[in-house]
Amino acid sequence: MAKSHVEAVYVKVSCCTELVMVSVSPCAYRHRYIFADELYLRSGCPVTWIQTYMYDFIYPVYECQDKDNNNAYMLKNNVVSEQALLFQTELYFPPRDIRYGPQKIPLECSASR
Repeated sequence: MAKSHVEAVYVKVSCCTELVMVSVSPCAYRHRYIFADELYLRSGCPVTWIQTYMYDFIYPVYECQDKDNNNAYMLKNNVVSEQALLFQTELYFPPRDIRYGPQKIPLECSASR
């Protein structure tokens, strides 16, 4: 049975009108190591660049837009104002250790137009 506590995963999100970049530290709370193949943007987009102390997801905003079962795009872009867009997605973390349940971490970033 999976434990109900949430692992602290350190995430940084940045974006512009063309790109979304999500950086994740492989070192989580309580010194648990996260492997690159345990992380996906919700639509199944894998890590694009593995660094020693950081995993990066770097995708154009028009990629990683596979539709889910409800026909909603995984990377949503909402017009906040005439000057700004809001991008929303989720980081999916299904750990190898089956004692811990999968996590979905909501992410968002705003970009000037």
